Amino acid sequence: MTPAEICPQCRGTGFLIIECGGVEAAERCECRRQRSTQAGKTGRPMTSEAAAAAVEVLRDFRFYPKDNPAFDVMVAELLRAMCPTVESAQWLVKRAFMLWNAVWKGPRELRAILCVEYRPQDGIEVNFTALTAGGIVPPEKPLAAAPVLALPPGHMVSADETLDQQVIVSARGKNIGRLPELPPEEQQGAHAFEQVLEEVTTPPEDRKPLPPPRKVRLSDVVRLSADVLPALRVAGTYAPVTRADIDRAIADKPDRREDMVEEARAVLADPAATADHKEMAHEVLRGFDLPDQVPEDPLAYKNTRHQGKPGARFGNHAG
Repeated sequence: MTPAEICPQCRGTGFLIIECGGVEAAERCECRRQRSTQAGKTGRPMTSEAAAAAVEVLRDFRFYPKDNPAFDVMVAELLRAMCPTVESAQWLVKRAFMLWNAVWKGPRELRAILCVEYRPQDGIEVNFTALTAGGIVPPEKPLAAAPVLALPPGHMVSADETLDQQVIVSARGKNIGRLPELPPEEQQGAHAFEQVLEEVTTPPEDRKPLPPPRKVRLSDVVRLSADVLPALRVAGTYAPVTRADIDRAIADKPDRREDMVEEARAVLADPAATADHKEMAHEVLRGFDLPDQVPEDPLAYKNTRHQGKPGARFGNHAG
């Protein structure tokens, strides 16, 4: 369609935007109806052989039910009923191949493609497709751009002088270029949001590399113990440790060897002691290289030595 043949009503789209019940809808323009009628009158009349040939091509589409012969018969009857000529059926198959990418979309969408260029022979028209967002089948050829009319000299937005002056006066009274300054808290929030938005919209390979991790310093380590560190002495105010100091510390330390041996033998002689306590007593005696001997009078030993201190090392023992 040349610019001289562009329909002034639809501007070459073939559809008119109308309002139906408060909702905008598309209606076929009369110019397309005339072209469809003229195209349907030229060409060979539709035949069963042409419908069968078209079905053979459609069978190669993905998701077409090839294992159902009855479906092939129904599609052939549909093509013969709605296609006015053999050429229209051939055009329909080629156009469906291009729009659907050789994927079967159903008989209704097939009729919607036919109605874009031809008037169906059975009179059933489908003016809406579910495969596009706008509901209109894309045209086969790109639409010619509508001519842009130049404004008269001295006009900025409209050829109407009164309307043009009103728009200019209103624009001057509006300070659109300046926005109120945000408080510091809102500015920080807006800046943080811009950073997050930039990180989300930027692909991982295009993002800035992260800085290397900072080394942990001793001052960053948090003490888990609540113990107070002893104050360090100043150099020169302490005396070195000698052998005499070590011998004195050992001599001042109480010798628990005899107490541990006697407690272990008392546990082994106690019939109420548990198996775990007796095993611990055996380990104590073995540690001192002593035999597992039981005292002759364990009850007397318990009553005299351990009175008031039941089970000081191995727990309480009845007796």
